[in-house]
Amino acid sequence: MSSVCENAIFDTVFCAAMCYRAKYIVDDSISIVKESFDNDITPYYALAISIWGLASFSLVSYSAY
Repeated sequence: MSSVCENAIFDTVFCAAMCYRAKYIVDDSISIVKESFDNDITPYYALAISIWGLASFSLVSYSAY
C-alpha cells in the first residue's frame, strides 16, 4: 500500500513541476513578444515587410501564367 501512496505523491509533485515549468515558458515567451514591440519603428518595418511580401507574391503568381 505504501508504494501506491509513494507513486501518487511522486505523480503529484511531477505534475506540479511540469505545470510550473510550462507557466515559466509561457511567461518568458510573452515577455519576449512584448519586448519586440517596444520600438517606435516596428510598425513601419512590419509594413515594409508586408508590402515586400505582397509584391513578391504578386510577381510569382503572374509568372505562373
